[in-house]
Amino acid sequence: MDENATSPDMNELQAECKWLRKQVQITLVLLIMVSGTLTLFLLKQTREISAGVIGTRVAIENYNKTEGAMFEDLIKKLADYGHNHPDFNAIYTKYGLNQVTQAPASTVPAKK
Repeated sequence: MDENATSPDMNELQAECKWLRKQVQITLVLLIMVSGTLTLFLLKQTREISAGVIGTRVAIENYNKTEGAMFEDLIKKLADYGHNHPDFNAIYTKYGLNQVTQAPASTVPAKK
């Protein structure tokens, strides 16, 4: 009689174990899907950022080659104008142009 009384409990426990096993498997599959999706998203973001960095480097190089040289030329011309016209010195010092022209041209040491 005791065996018949424990048999329904065993069947119930086995059913619960099957259900838990199924839930764990479903959770693992969903976890793999979410991690794969996150990996693809991060890969896409990395590619976009690297493309942006490359574009920024190109823009900076173009600026240094063209507009940077034009800006330095303008500052030199303003400095020459300030030396020839003393009334311009107030504007020249107000906007800090005298500090720009006193800065070293480059910090790269000359080759021997």
